[in-house]
Amino acid sequence: MIRVLKAGSAKTGEEINKEISKINKLSGLNIPNYVYEEPSDRDVEEWIHRLKEYQKGIRKARLLENKIQHRDQINYYVGKRYGDFATSTKQMINSVLKRRVDKVEFHNIEKMNEVITSEQEIKEEVKNHYRRWTKCNPTNTVLWESWKKEYEPKQSISEEWYSSLTQEFKVTEIEMIIQDAPLKKATGPSQISNEMLKNLGPKVKELITGIFNACLKLRTIPKSWKRSAIYPISKKSIFNGT
Repeated sequence: MIRVLKAGSAKTGEEINKEISKINKLSGLNIPNYVYEEPSDRDVEEWIHRLKEYQKGIRKARLLENKIQHRDQINYYVGKRYGDFATSTKQMINSVLKRRVDKVEFHNIEKMNEVITSEQEIKEEVKNHYRRWTKCNPTNTVLWESWKKEYEPKQSISEEWYSSLTQEFKVTEIEMIIQDAPLKKATGPSQISNEMLKNLGPKVKELITGIFNACLKLRTIPKSWKRSAIYPISKKSIFNGT
């Protein structure tokens, strides 16, 4: 409207008042009607000045509303995160680390002679599948005899080549490995993620280095390190069970 008045548009007072009425409805202001049929240059300048003041007021009100809305959103999410911490710690940690996992659903499992559709039977079949897949198989003594010579020490390979492999770890080495560890990967039974390792302090890194060096000296690792968790991961945006 200010541009219209500055340009000396041929719009009538009635058309201008319609625009004013729209602004009043949207903003809640009470801008008076434009009453000049043949305004002088001074009248136009006064109206432009008044409209600019209204314009500043609308902008300030809009900025204030945006700030209030933004503050309310922050308070809402802070309260939600606090609620998750109190009632669902896992959900809170997933939210902080921005974890998102696509849901995997099996509507049925097709076998050689049957189709499993029962939800409980599908769960048991999935458990049994991974249990059979990861079970400890007995050594095949017949095949071992044909492969045994491949595992015997070879004269062409010197033990000195691998002497550095038994040297103690340094904290700097552990730090480099942690730094290069990929993000957003599934955790093991310990639920310790690479994101957590990347935020360890120097004291904890020294303790971890000491544990690794103890494993080298004792030539063993804790039994809990030998346990793993298997997660069916969908390679599609939404897994449809096929």
